[in-house]
Amino acid sequence: MITRMVWVIVSGLVMPWGWPEFVTGEGGQPISLEEVYTKALEVNEQISIARENVNLARAEKNKALSVLFPILTGEANYTRRPDEILSPGGNVSRPKEERIYELRLKQPLYSGGRAMAAYQSAKEGIKENAEELRVVQENLLFDVATAYYNGLKAKKTLSLAQVEVERLERHQKASESRFNVGEVTKTVVLRAQAELSRARADLVRAEAEFKMAQDQLILLAKLPPDFDVLDPPVPFLPPRTETDLIQMAYEKRPDLTASKIREGIFLNGIRFARGGFLPTLSLEGTYSKQNQDPKNQFFFVKRDEQATLTLTLPIFEGGLRLAELREARSKARQAGLERTLLEDRIEVEVKTALRDLETVTSVLENFKDQVAFAQENFTLVEKQFVFGLATNIDVLDANSLLHEAQQQLSNTQYDRDLAILRLQKVVGIFLDHVHTGKKEAGVD
Repeated sequence: MITRMVWVIVSGLVMPWGWPEFVTGEGGQPISLEEVYTKALEVNEQISIARENVNLARAEKNKALSVLFPILTGEANYTRRPDEILSPGGNVSRPKEERIYELRLKQPLYSGGRAMAAYQSAKEGIKENAEELRVVQENLLFDVATAYYNGLKAKKTLSLAQVEVERLERHQKASESRFNVGEVTKTVVLRAQAELSRARADLVRAEAEFKMAQDQLILLAKLPPDFDVLDPPVPFLPPRTETDLIQMAYEKRPDLTASKIREGIFLNGIRFARGGFLPTLSLEGTYSKQNQDPKNQFFFVKRDEQATLTLTLPIFEGGLRLAELREARSKARQAGLERTLLEDRIEVEVKTALRDLETVTSVLENFKDQVAFAQENFTLVEKQFVFGLATNIDVLDANSLLHEAQQQLSNTQYDRDLAILRLQKVVGIFLDHVHTGKKEAGVD
């Protein structure tokens, strides 16, 4: 009895009942999820490429519009010969110098609807590429959010691994103290040391996983190497039924909007192909001026103005126009099928995302209860071990149960936030709830 009392006093001096909370990432510059969003939109090459596609679409519209305007060209010719040539009668048959100036204006009047169809397609192409830009932004920012939450999970795993090491260090000291007074055998100490070594290995592995999560964020947003992640606020959860969410996705998804625009562009392509069967009409006006030195006796016209109206009727071209029309119709049908397929896929994605969110929300409450029970169980078992009322196996099992429960709870909490973001993404409102602090760098 006296021996046990001495051991309790010693263990009370070397083994405090509480332990400090370990927070990883301290010393690094804290950066919020919103700041990472902003940085990624500013520097990521995928966004720059998508923006250039919008610029290219604007250039295509200007090219299509230029066909509707008149074309004005000017031409000047100057000819000089060594000598003029005279006829036997002394007249100039070929002058020494000739100067010709010409101004030509050509205006297309009718192209069978091809010019307007091309212009409408080019205008719609800007909208399509703008929606594609939103798709790229959405995918990038969701990848950023996923990497950020993976970093949070890795950070929490590292913190829990450190806490477990501290728990097992205390248990090892307690085991050694009881072994020194003859209360337990050497195997208890060896098992405690083995568990401590395993926990330290897990700690090293957790540190590596945290670094890998940081590297992924550095890749996506070009962040400095020394930074820390912060817990973001709980994402907005759309309070709608499954049917409402599917309907919202049909209205909001940028990829579906782009698909609808693309289908319209291919329908315009049919109009363009049909225009190849119709005649074209153009007007051309020419003003010319010429001069000679010396002048030919037959040189009477110094200025000339003329207008030409040209009607071109396609008759036969080897079946090219018919092939172009069939191709345009096939592309339009293909675009319609792709839109239908995307709508079906969106419906499945919404249902899956909603089901995943409901599942992770349900298990989250169970994990909270499990952590509370496991924490209380470990506290009791640890105290019982001090007084010899619990075995070494009891302590190690209680520690394993507590560590696993804490890890599952932490991961599930972050998984739920990520599930909400995934639901926002499949519904099409993810970008609406992204706060970057810079509208020009974010989403219009």
